Amino acid sequence: MSSFIALMRQDVVMAWRENSAGLSISFFMIAVALIPFGLGPDLKLLRDIAPGIIWVALLLAVLLSLESIFQADLEDKNDYKIKTFTDFFH
Repeated sequence: MSSFIALMRQDVVMAWRENSAGLSISFFMIAVALIPFGLGPDLKLLRDIAPGIIWVALLLAVLLSLESIFQADLEDKNDYKIKTFTDFFH
């Protein structure tokens, strides 16, 4: 488990240094702030669907930073993560 935490810490530090996290965080905040304006003032409806809105916004925000996660590995020709991931589905 400690190797997983170390890997996650490394990816988070790398994303923070490249400032790729800023776009994802901005997208998440804007999406969560604007969706209630489109749905209307019904508090019961907003309360019921708020967890779903948050999860969908988080998943879409993660998609914005996926390329930058693997970009350093592709440049170093160290693509074992991608090969392992694609071999899993074949």
